[in-house]
Parts: sequence; structure tokens; C-alpha cells
Amino acid sequence: MKKIALIDLDNTIVDYYRALITGIMPLGIRGYNDYGFKAAQKLVTAYPGFYTDLKTIPVGARILQLLTELDYECQFLTKGPNNPNSWKEKVEWRNANYPDIKITITED
Repeated sequence: MKKIALIDLDNTIVDYYRALITGIMPLGIRGYNDYGFKAAQKLVTAYPGFYTDLKTIPVGARILQLLTELDYECQFLTKGPNNPNSWKEKVEWRNANYPDIKITITED
């Protein structure tokens, strides 16, 4: 029986923060403690295509490859934000990039 490796998507395999900051900067938000950051985060991540367009982090992809070579069953584990697109888009991203890896999306 294979060992299972649960791998978080955001900031491990996909560059969530870079995409988030790229989306927030034009809104004038300069940092996490800036007034309005959370509202801007919700706005940016709810935009259609945010999750499907996330870029892979090369070192994360390499670690995933190494785990596979070491005969681990890799599975993605990720939180589903409270917006109508996120859950579907995370599955679409997985389907386009790693269709053979299972994904679990949780509320918390």
C-alpha cells in the first residue's frame, strides 16, 4: 500500500500570493494590514478565471515529481473560499495540470 502525501495547492503548487498581489496592487492596497485588504482579496479571487489561471511554482512541481518517484500517492488538499467560482476553478486547474492527482476541497 502506497503512502499518501497530502499537498496544499495555494502557495505550494500554485502561486496564489503572486496572483493575489498582482490583482490587488491596481486597487491601491499596499499591504496585508492596509485597510480594505480583505475586501480586495475577496473581490480579486472572485473574478472569473482567478483560480484556473494560477501559475505553477516550479519548486512545488519538482517536489511533487520527487514524491511520485518515491512511490507516494500524491493528493491535493485545498480550502474552498466562499465564492461561487473557486471550488469549480480549482478542480478545472487540477484537470488541466495534474489530471491524475486526486483533489479534496474543504470548507476549513
